[in-house]
Amino acid sequence: GAGSRAWRDVYIGAVFLMRAQQAGMRGDYLEGLHVLKRAAARLERAARVPETAVDAGVLLGAYQYFGDYTPWYMRHFAGLLMAPTDRAAGLRRMDDGAAGAVMLRPEAQMLACVAHTWERNDERAEELAAGLTNQFPGNPQWELLLQYVLLHIGKYDAALASASGAVARLEMTARPLARAVLPDQHYYCGVI
Repeated sequence: GAGSRAWRDVYIGAVFLMRAQQAGMRGDYLEGLHVLKRAAARLERAARVPETAVDAGVLLGAYQYFGDYTPWYMRHFAGLLMAPTDRAAGLRRMDDGAAGAVMLRPEAQMLACVAHTWERNDERAEELAAGLTNQFPGNPQWELLLQYVLLHIGKYDAALASASGAVARLEMTARPLARAVLPDQHYYCGVI
């Protein structure tokens, strides 16, 4: 039905956003804009369906916030295709997703956490990062995010305790994907 079609639009829109980013990183801006146009069509259609509105809003919000850090000419042309870059509006959409997204809630929390860290909203950033580590205990990616936030806001002892604990757990795990972040975790211990 309409709901499953809208979810398909959310996921395909996300794929197109990633492809647009890859094209931009390669310097293929025309291809990036073409793919961005396809992402916009999918996400804006999904944003009009109540079932998927918040999740589609997370992706549009991430574009609006983080797109502000792309070159001006990309922002200008992308703004003709999608909602213009607007850090405040993008942050509101990611916060809405952190509270109400269905499928993309962890991703919304992560994106909002990074944005709040950059905006120097330290308490909110720490709350989001800690929330992810509590929801997904032992997940090394969320632990790295928490350490990034703690380091950024000057809580060095807490960051070091988190990093040291993560290293000890990762050295004992047999999960290859978890062990893959062990070098990053050692690096973070050194940085802290």
